[in-house]
Amino acid sequence: MNSVFIEKDGRRLAANAVELFYRRYSPAERYIPGAREKCAENMLMHLRYLDAAESVDSQCLLLDYLVWLKGRFFYLGFSAADLQSSLQCLADAIAAEGSVRSVRQADMLRRALAELDQQPSEFSSLACSGPPITGAAMQFLSALLAWDLRTAEKLVIGAVNGGVAIPSIYLEVIAPAMHELGRLWYAARISVEQEHYVSSAAQVIMSQLYPRLFAAECKGPVLVAICAEGEPHEIGMRMVADLFQLEGWDTKFLGANVPPEAVVVLADQVRASVVAVSAMIATNVPAVAAQVIMLRAGPGGRGRKILVGGYPFNVDKDLWRRVGADGTAPDGRLAVMEANRLLAGGE
Repeated sequence: MNSVFIEKDGRRLAANAVELFYRRYSPAERYIPGAREKCAENMLMHLRYLDAAESVDSQCLLLDYLVWLKGRFFYLGFSAADLQSSLQCLADAIAAEGSVRSVRQADMLRRALAELDQQPSEFSSLACSGPPITGAAMQFLSALLAWDLRTAEKLVIGAVNGGVAIPSIYLEVIAPAMHELGRLWYAARISVEQEHYVSSAAQVIMSQLYPRLFAAECKGPVLVAICAEGEPHEIGMRMVADLFQLEGWDTKFLGANVPPEAVVVLADQVRASVVAVSAMIATNVPAVAAQVIMLRAGPGGRGRKILVGGYPFNVDKDLWRRVGADGTAPDGRLAVMEANRLLAGGE
């Protein structure tokens, strides 16, 4: 379901949209070196989100992206009017292509922009919602933002040694900390280097819990857990796989950037009862759909259950159906429950 339209013509369309924007609004930045190129890269990113949302018929996925983008523009010092103007130019550039799909995508973008304009000022993207974190989650994140791996490690390992269950650590400490990390980056309050360090350090700490995770022999069903092709965020799916392991499942966590064909081969080799596929970025939803199609067509595909999850599936509650999966869940604990229900014959 990856769009040839975007891969083949995306940069040309982005350049056309930038040309329209500069011609109509003559922004002062037009004479700043590199501004036009940066604008074109942003237009290309918008195109990819639009293309992904249109490919799975998800207006709310596009709207959530635009709401997120509006806030990001604000934190970077741009106005909502700048966003509206540039995206209107993008819609016009797409419509000018004249194909059935381009006209449909332009209409989808215009409808989302109209809806965005009608939303109250406090309306926010799901990615940025929720109260600030407190307690152990805040202590954990604060330590890592200060580049202090040792303190964060002591907090987690000490809690587990003191009797706190690993699922509680994952769902009440690490997961909220990762969500807050994303919000801090969104608000331009931390650097890219900090975001990468915290994510990597969290996985290092999680890995120290693995002797406990794999202490008992697992005789339950087999789970293959992967991130969709192109999806770089694997910490969420790692936590999901670990929670399955704790519940007695035999988990095979493959992480990110695994060739889709290899996933099908492995699922057959290990006789997986369930394959879980994750995407945190909306532009990777088409890759989820493509992976589901391949799994259905592969050996054992008819009897195998497929779960999908990640941020886009929390935004669009019915998206899992449209990508052809059997179910979804917003976190690892509920994913285990859903998988068990499906294997028990639940619909």
